[in-house]
Amino acid sequence: MDQWLERMPARYFADCSQAQMQSHQEMQQQLSDASPFAVDVRPADHDPDLTTVTVVAYDYPAEFSILTGLLSATGFNILSGDIYTSRSGDRQSAIDDKQLRRAFPNQESRARYLQRHRRALGALAAASQRRVIVDTFTGSTSQPREQWARQFQEHLAHFMALLHANTLESLEQAKKSITELVVRALSELEIASERMLFPVDVEFDTTLSDVTRMKILSEDTLFFLYALSNALALHGMSIEHVEIRTRGNRIEDQFDFVDSAGKPVTDESAINQLRLSVAFTKQFTYFLPSAPDPYSALQRFESLIQDFIHLSQHGRIGSLLSSPKILQDLARLLGASDYLWEDFLRLQHESILPMLDGAGNSELLSLEPEQMSVALRRRIAKVSTRADKRAQLNDFKDNQNYLIDLDHIRNPELEFFFLSSRLTALAEAIVSAAVEIAYEDAVTRWGTPRTVAGLRADYAILGLGKLGGEALGYASDIELMYIYSDDGETDGSESIANREFFERAFQDAVSLIDAKREGIFQIDLRLRPHGSSGPVAVSLASFTRYYSREAAALEKLALVRMRHFGGNAELGRHVESIRNQLIYTGSSIDLDELKRLRALQLQEKSEPGRLNAKFSPGGLVDLEYSVQILQVIHGRSNRRLRTPRIHQALQALVEAGKMHHEYAERLIGAYRFFRTLINGLRMLRGNAQDLFLPQLASAEYLHLARRMGYRTRGSLPPAEQLHMEFEARSAEIRAFVERELGRDAVPSFVVGNIADLILSEEIDEQRKREILERGGFQNIERSYEAWRRMAGSGERQFLFAELAILARNVVRSCPDPDMALNNWDRFMAAIADPLEHIRRLQLQPQRLRILIAIFAGSQFLSDTLIQNPDFLDWVTEYQVVRSIRSLREISEDLAAIAAECLDQRDWLNALRRFRRREILRIGTRDICLHAPLVEITEELSNLADALTQAALEDIWRREPNPAAAQRFCVLAFGKLGGRELNYSSDIDLLALFEPDEQSRREADQRLFERVMVQLRAALSSHTEQGYLYRVDLRLRPFGSSGALAQPLPAIERYYRNHASLWEHQAMLKLRPIAGNLDVGRRLLQRVLPLLSVKPQRGLVVASITELRESAIAQSDREADVKNGIGGIRDIEFLVQGLQMLNCRDYPEILTANTLDGLSALGAQGLLPRDTADNLREGYILLRRVEHFLQILEDRQVHRIPHTPELRAALARRVQLATATEGDFFERLSAVRSLVRQAYTRYLIEAAD
Repeated sequence: MDQWLERMPARYFADCSQAQMQSHQEMQQQLSDASPFAVDVRPADHDPDLTTVTVVAYDYPAEFSILTGLLSATGFNILSGDIYTSRSGDRQSAIDDKQLRRAFPNQESRARYLQRHRRALGALAAASQRRVIVDTFTGSTSQPREQWARQFQEHLAHFMALLHANTLESLEQAKKSITELVVRALSELEIASERMLFPVDVEFDTTLSDVTRMKILSEDTLFFLYALSNALALHGMSIEHVEIRTRGNRIEDQFDFVDSAGKPVTDESAINQLRLSVAFTKQFTYFLPSAPDPYSALQRFESLIQDFIHLSQHGRIGSLLSSPKILQDLARLLGASDYLWEDFLRLQHESILPMLDGAGNSELLSLEPEQMSVALRRRIAKVSTRADKRAQLNDFKDNQNYLIDLDHIRNPELEFFFLSSRLTALAEAIVSAAVEIAYEDAVTRWGTPRTVAGLRADYAILGLGKLGGEALGYASDIELMYIYSDDGETDGSESIANREFFERAFQDAVSLIDAKREGIFQIDLRLRPHGSSGPVAVSLASFTRYYSREAAALEKLALVRMRHFGGNAELGRHVESIRNQLIYTGSSIDLDELKRLRALQLQEKSEPGRLNAKFSPGGLVDLEYSVQILQVIHGRSNRRLRTPRIHQALQALVEAGKMHHEYAERLIGAYRFFRTLINGLRMLRGNAQDLFLPQLASAEYLHLARRMGYRTRGSLPPAEQLHMEFEARSAEIRAFVERELGRDAVPSFVVGNIADLILSEEIDEQRKREILERGGFQNIERSYEAWRRMAGSGERQFLFAELAILARNVVRSCPDPDMALNNWDRFMAAIADPLEHIRRLQLQPQRLRILIAIFAGSQFLSDTLIQNPDFLDWVTEYQVVRSIRSLREISEDLAAIAAECLDQRDWLNALRRFRRREILRIGTRDICLHAPLVEITEELSNLADALTQAALEDIWRREPNPAAAQRFCVLAFGKLGGRELNYSSDIDLLALFEPDEQSRREADQRLFERVMVQLRAALSSHTEQGYLYRVDLRLRPFGSSGALAQPLPAIERYYRNHASLWEHQAMLKLRPIAGNLDVGRRLLQRVLPLLSVKPQRGLVVASITELRESAIAQSDREADVKNGIGGIRDIEFLVQGLQMLNCRDYPEILTANTLDGLSALGAQGLLPRDTADNLREGYILLRRVEHFLQILEDRQVHRIPHTPELRAALARRVQLATATEGDFFERLSAVRSLVRQAYTRYLIEAAD
């Protein structure tokens, strides 16, 4: 303790109590390389509704920002806190040689001791040098304290492992991970922009000798501490002490910190930079959800802070960085891509903020398409030399390319076609200007090219691919073909052939255009005749000859997208006319060859296990090729189909009656999706060639999704949305290709996914079986029909295909996929608006998981939900199912229902409907949230208590003598008495009343028996809504021959004089549940002492043995988990037997609950503690098995099924589908063996 206190700063002693310091030191002693942190979570001393969290850990860079970010991201609202950092220690230890010799006379022993001591001393010295943090926070949690603490510690263990690895890579990973966690939390919040931009007052004190002190005053907002501490961490500052105070809505925080060398920061420029960073990083943090890569955006923002200082000197930065629009734009830009940052933003840092400010909220930065060519020509006209013209050309290209990117990033509502129209106009202007410059230079040198007749030979520039289709994307290749009209020669003094003239001019034009990076504005001439081996300049005659005689099918198909845009317009139109004659007449294209070439292309462009946005089956190429083929087929008779623009082609197919309008719109949507995806990939990587999707769980995939504009919808994260849409769009395109061109147009090895089943009009049996078997389905035909039925048609079909992608893994991993799908299908048929249901599940994947878990886990609960679809919203509301509902809450609900019921029949049905809803909620907590068994049994018991009380109160309201209710009580035996009720348990009841001297005994008996008869009927009679409980009254005194309601003195006499041992055993569970509970308690006060009369051990054991043997004989010894050997009854009877034998000496063990009884027996040493603990675990497992058996069909089932399919499903249900069937039943067998051994050893054999 002294060593610990020596290392702590002076403030620590002033602020902490002795008990707190002792606790901190004990936590510090737990630290090791294997466990570098310790956490304590408890109610706050001054307010138990608040929570205090203490973290003691080794000190690491950025640790405080990670802690505060994690606290806020997990729903902890920090109200106050104190943070301390220890000093490095200097541990010295000397060994007294005389004492050593006395302790170890033998030299060898002495040597071994010294060796061990030195090793231990070295380890202690190393540990003592490590600085330790003690961080204490007090605040409120967004969920129950224990639940929040588990979640927080799981996350903290992940981050501490990264920090403890102590490498640059692991530290970077920790920072990235916490940023993503914070952004995920921020994206789910709605924070008004004025709250994000509350001003921050920052004061620095540089007069202290050992630290720099920063005082912060501002309005309190979520993640405030994370943002501030993150700013310090990004500047390499080490936080020594923090004092956090919240007063109302104002925060008053104080940070003491040093630089990376451990020295105070005193330099004025560094202080100014920190001031800016702290003030504006806080504001910028709230806009990080707008950034595709939030961590990079934050890092880049910090690197720009220093560059913004010149703006602060002119007083402009405050206004600029207080604009929500500018901050949002800045987040989008800085997190967009490494390429954009490295090549543009970082180099133009001084102009970023003024440029964003000048753009306003809606003004675009780039030129309109029709302005591109005029503006470029104007710039080129101002210079005279070739080098200057080239510089102007490329500067204009790069600048406009950059501004178009900025416009598209800043304005995500501008879809792909905005980007493509501007990039296409830019490409046309650049290429045309480059050719003009090169042509003029060539004419100057060789003269004008002439035909044999002396006329001027013209040229045309034609775009193909994306340029031809006016659909250029980010980093699309600029695919060109240069065509000249006639052979001949030039008329200059140095005459050359036209072929050579145009070849040199066109190659020179290409050389004038610089590609910024690989594939960024790259000129591609490979689509010309003979490809890369052919001449760049193509004569009109050779063009006609090649495409009419030699071109392959794919080369001809590419001409569909060919479009003239530069050079001589008349020649360009003539080339397009020749193209039309070549491909839109006769059988110009061999479809079989196209399919063969596509298969070869797929082999070349794909990689196993990776998806390619362009070339994978169902990718962009399949859509483009198929539409072009349809254009060729139907364009022979319909000239409107002869267009290079794909969306116009699809519209023309609709007008020609070849395609339904809605289907064409979906294909346009698929085209837009894949073009946006490819743009996102290229922007993200700064590379035009790599179009493979990242791994789904990777940060790159998430950044890609955000770059494409996905934001968290409901609780559906961006990456999951992208994955859903990619799979569904791919399946849609595969279905389109197969429908229009035949199954052989889709490569045979492509099986597809669940969306293919839904979107394909027909699918062959082999693919159908493979897809469904992969999804875990056994009944192939029924599951196929169910998926198709749920999908419906029209808009619903595609939305359901997306949902099916989301649902397939959930269904596949559930205990019984066939059962889940069948119930979901029935539910969809029962609801009024399936389309709205699909939309809501897409936004709320957690609701989908709960729904499928119910449908796979319990036929009874599934039927309840199908019969009452309105229960779905309630039972999938997290606030409803996350925690126990108290008896009081349930009773209040029942009182409200009673007030609305019109008559007795209405009331009885309302009770039954209410119970079904509550059982659905409890079952959902059990099946889906895996709530602890003790919570489930308590809730089932609370529900039974409340329903019994509500039914009894209604009976007394209708009785002519309601005052008699104060003398009446209903008690429960068995599971309900022990507050450990099952889903399908009978309820064993006992009715008693206190005699009244003013009333006649016969009248009392008739009254209370009538009430009990009515109560039994209210609980157990069948109405349209079923029944509440099976009521068993046979455990009352004298059994079936006894009165239904008996006076308290008579019951007491019975237990004193007539009750058998087994009835005394049953009395252990007796508990008042309805009526005047004090009456029931008075009975227990009189009869429970009877258990303290020391019974003969042999008689007790004999009675229990007889009961157990009888039950075993009537059960399946091995399969029955309740009555069989080593079953639930063995544990319950062991507990009850030991209670009866020992309660006189140990009254603390008298409890009606089995798990509490095991704990009490272990605590008193009546069972070994480890045995008691093992029996608790065994009891919980056996009861869970019983629960899942009973909740399946709402029947009293205790028997393990024999068929392999049912056994496997049970194992998956109980073990949450994570273990094999064999593992589960081996564990179950081991538990039952342990239970039987304990029952025999500690009860049966102990009697001997």
